[in-house]
Amino acid sequence: MILQQCDDEADDALSKNIDTLLAKPRSAPCAALVRKYADGSTQLANSVVTEADSQPGRFSAQLKMNLLQQPYEAIKLIDEMCK
Repeated sequence: MILQQCDDEADDALSKNIDTLLAKPRSAPCAALVRKYADGSTQLANSVVTEADSQPGRFSAQLKMNLLQQPYEAIKLIDEMCK
């Protein structure tokens, strides 16, 4: 129960960081790229985590955290490189 609460808090914090990145002003082409990536990664993550929920232990929680970190890092990269 305590681990689940910690996982939930970490997920919430990372989701807020992603939301902050998504709200950042950027050029139209870069904004479109970020939005397309964010939408696709969210759909994929939700699908995979839903299927992983049937697995025992902390697998689903760990996978969810990993899948949240990927778009965060990718959006940061897009912001650094896209003009």
